[in-house]
Amino acid sequence: MEELVRVNKDGKPELALAESYKWIDPKTVEFKLRKNVVFQDGEKLNAQVFRKSFDEVQRWDNPHPPGAFLNFAKGTKLDVIDDHTVRFTFPETDSAAMMKFRGMHVGSSKFWKELGFVDKKTGKAEGHW
Repeated sequence: MEELVRVNKDGKPELALAESYKWIDPKTVEFKLRKNVVFQDGEKLNAQVFRKSFDEVQRWDNPHPPGAFLNFAKGTKLDVIDDHTVRFTFPETDSAAMMKFRGMHVGSSKFWKELGFVDKKTGKAEGHW
């Protein structure tokens, strides 16, 4: 698991899976994903793999153990621009977006297909991990 950004000791965001980002407008941010990132199972990170993680997390009511404040609004849209570029468009401005990116776990396709965070008994991720 990795995230687009991390937070340094001063509470400022630092790049992790992202090599850069730019705000296009107050509701839209675009990330360039690092090239040559390889998951432990051998899969390479690209925008489609990233999209799978976003789609999985967005389908849960409360995907984050610390609480719903890390959730992206349900109307948040993710566009794949090219193999290593993704663009988020939020339904409204979100001053906590960078911290939410810190909390969004990105895993390989195999992780989501075989493991994921969903409890097989309940079919939900909430409270499972």
